[in-house]
Amino acid sequence: MFHASDARTDKPQVVILNYALWKTRFGGREDVIGETVQLGHFPCAVIGVMPPGFLAQPGGPELFTVIQIDSKLSSDFSTRGMLVETIGRLKPGVTLELGASDLQVINERLAREHPAHAKSAITLVPLLETQVKEVRPLLLLLLGAVSVLLLIACVNVANLLLARGSMRQKELALRAALGAGRPRIARQLLVESVLIATIAGLAGAGLAYGMLAVLLQFAPVDLPRLAEVRVAPPALAFALGVSIITGLGFGLLPAWQCSRVDLTTALKEGGGRAASDSRGRRRLRSLLVVVEISLALALSVGAGLLLRSVKQLNAVDLGYTPDVVHVSRILLLPHRYPDGAARRAFVDRALEQLAGNPQLRAVAFSNAFPHHQNPFAGLVIQGQPEGKPAELPRVCITSITPDFFRVMNNPLRAGRWFTERDRDGAPPVAIVSEYFARKHFPGEDPLGKRIDVAPSLQGRVWREIVGVVTDIKSAGPAYPMPPQMYVPFDQALDSDFMVAIRVAPGAPNPAPVVAAAIHSTDPEMPVPTMMTCIAEYVGHTMAIHRFTLFLFTVSASIALLLSALGIYAVMAFSVTQRTQEIGVRMALGAAPGEIMRLVLAQALPAIVIGLVAGIALALSGATLLRTLLFEVRANDPLTLGLTIVILAVVAFLGCWLPARRATRVDPMVALRHE
Repeated sequence: MFHASDARTDKPQVVILNYALWKTRFGGREDVIGETVQLGHFPCAVIGVMPPGFLAQPGGPELFTVIQIDSKLSSDFSTRGMLVETIGRLKPGVTLELGASDLQVINERLAREHPAHAKSAITLVPLLETQVKEVRPLLLLLLGAVSVLLLIACVNVANLLLARGSMRQKELALRAALGAGRPRIARQLLVESVLIATIAGLAGAGLAYGMLAVLLQFAPVDLPRLAEVRVAPPALAFALGVSIITGLGFGLLPAWQCSRVDLTTALKEGGGRAASDSRGRRRLRSLLVVVEISLALALSVGAGLLLRSVKQLNAVDLGYTPDVVHVSRILLLPHRYPDGAARRAFVDRALEQLAGNPQLRAVAFSNAFPHHQNPFAGLVIQGQPEGKPAELPRVCITSITPDFFRVMNNPLRAGRWFTERDRDGAPPVAIVSEYFARKHFPGEDPLGKRIDVAPSLQGRVWREIVGVVTDIKSAGPAYPMPPQMYVPFDQALDSDFMVAIRVAPGAPNPAPVVAAAIHSTDPEMPVPTMMTCIAEYVGHTMAIHRFTLFLFTVSASIALLLSALGIYAVMAFSVTQRTQEIGVRMALGAAPGEIMRLVLAQALPAIVIGLVAGIALALSGATLLRTLLFEVRANDPLTLGLTIVILAVVAFLGCWLPARRATRVDPMVALRHE
């Protein structure tokens, strides 16, 4: 591992490899320890390899090195100071509040010792919180959806156990007549329901193993800790425990109901005749149908809202065309490009090489592009009170070459574009977005206004606004649009920037062309082997919404299927019990349509009550989805109406099939049925 002495600037730089890099680039050789690798143009000794699984998420670090302040190597990766994230481990017994107060004391001491130090509030956040903060609401919501699905399945099973118990009235009466008490009969039925639930739980665990790989194929690659998702023993124990508890909980009521045997009535029933059902038991089964329909409606409304939300996200105008723009990062090594003149010469030569290629429609350099971390700064407007730095409005500032807007296909609304004359030494200028103009100059013409950003190491540099362009959704369609300010690339040169290429639709990846141009400009410059299409970044921002929609749609579909099966089972049992009555009615001249209406009328009240209860449940539960919805109200009437119609059709089909079977009963067979 690293030692404190490794951070000294007079010591050789050392690195530790992550496991995946060690396996892929070094063949898993154990003698790699002590070898020298090149980072940029500087040699580094390999001193260790991390174990498998350590920070193994997609896009995670491949190797680790020690920060050596003012060393040549660290200057490769930082040009305007050092931007670091701080992580620590609290001592046993130390709370977050106590740790934060200690750090605040240190922060105030630094502010006194170093006046240039920007004093700010310090907050300690658990590492797990930073990893799962964005997806925790989603995961809790999905857990809720699965719980609703489990509850629907349990209600279905309880209804079937009630129906099964009614068919076994004679058997239970004989057991009672032979001396079995009500508790003993209830225990027998409970053992049966728990046994069914346990077998189902084991089958579900086996199904989970097979389905997990399929599920992970639909999961976003940047889902936190995705590599750790597996069917682990605690998860299996939890699932089996839930199975047993549901078997007990939802088998108890049917068991207790069915153990209430009227010996006289039950033993009078003829051979194969099913015992007649009590009114209380019929009401209980109808109540379970109501619960089932209401839960299915609530879950389906959630899926419908997410579907509309994803549709709205897909329809968002990003302000540019992402599917034909490819980007890649370029890093100028400071020892080769130590000043602005050297960097300016490289940029000019590279642009000249790339602009002459007929395969490329437009080329631009910038310090950031949409879906990358654009720098923010405090905005200062000439003639307005500046205020404290922490209270200044935030603006997204991007340095660009003149063809940036041509690459992004971003129209000009007012003023002019940047030109080759807007270079270092020329009057500072800026172009702003429409949202910037509306927010900071409402009802005014922003052209000619002078602005700057703070803090500024060079003192106040007023930039004249020379143009206004359309807005760009730089963070993605689901995120708010910040005020955007663009400055000429030559007036804010950096050694770490990006190149963007606009190609024709369907054209191949332009990485080879870019690599050739960069290599001809500087043979020692690392060149990109592949450029990423911005459309891929847009897809990543949508992935979490699509994944949520996928899981909710699956859950809602299963809920609809279970509801239909539950209604069908209840109605089929009712038709079986009323076979003789139906036969008598048909023998007395009842038409098939009248029999159909008779059977459907029995289920109609439960369906209507279930839909009404489901509407109330959906409206209250949809508020939990607000954080995941985009331009869709939680009480969207279109979604609610369509879901009600779909569920009503499903419920009708569940009733219609048994009713249709009832109309085909042969009266002679029905009269001999019992």
